[in-house]
Amino acid sequence: MNPKPILEIASSSREAMLKHFGVPETDAAAPTFEIVDESDDTAVVRIYDRISSFWGVNAADFVEEISAITKPKIRVEMSSPGGSVFDGIAIYNALRVHPAEITTRADSLVASIASVIFQAGDTRQMMTGSQLMIHKAWGLEIGNADDHLAFAELLEKQDGVIAEIYAAKSDHDAEHFAELMTAETWLTHTEAIDEGLADETLDPSASDDAEPDASATPPVQNSTPTKPKWEPPQASTGDEWVREYINAEPSAPASTN
Repeated sequence: MNPKPILEIASSSREAMLKHFGVPETDAAAPTFEIVDESDDTAVVRIYDRISSFWGVNAADFVEEISAITKPKIRVEMSSPGGSVFDGIAIYNALRVHPAEITTRADSLVASIASVIFQAGDTRQMMTGSQLMIHKAWGLEIGNADDHLAFAELLEKQDGVIAEIYAAKSDHDAEHFAELMTAETWLTHTEAIDEGLADETLDPSASDDAEPDASATPPVQNSTPTKPKWEPPQASTGDEWVREYINAEPSAPASTN
């Protein structure tokens, strides 16, 4: 594919991008997260997609929907590879300021900016077998040397913001998490607890009488509602790889790497 149209499309509006890739606006605008009423006092929010203003869970739709929830408890069930830094931070803060008691639950993978959203929980739960990944921010930049140097500074600033969020609920400082981010660190459910990035582990196969275990040793039980089968979004052209990279304006970090 000729790179010139890619550079042009990277700096265009969301609508132009959707048109270029043949994605109907009605399909692109469909919510890629789900909110269901589990009980009289608990709403379940499922984020099983990337975080993105273009293809995935976008902050504008999420904040509007989450603000309408009036139940006293919200459980956010997550399996996400991450995505846009700024959409992710907006979702993280929307959960933090919500008056409900928030539980975030990692069902499989919470990576990159999804691991930041995960930190919004008053209680952060890791299902057995789930993983958490943290790394440095990255993105695409188009321009001269000055533009790229400025973009590098912007990326470094995002690294600092994210490291501070990780440190806020941990016994470790931001410098510790900056080192883990530089190394691109993958953590099992028990390792995430050890690092202070999760509170307890859940085992759905354990007995009904068990309680969540913050030490992450004995398996415990969590009653999980039956979920509908999730199907990944289908690309309509041969340009699928571009979708993974164009999630933000060229002057803003597209993801947490």
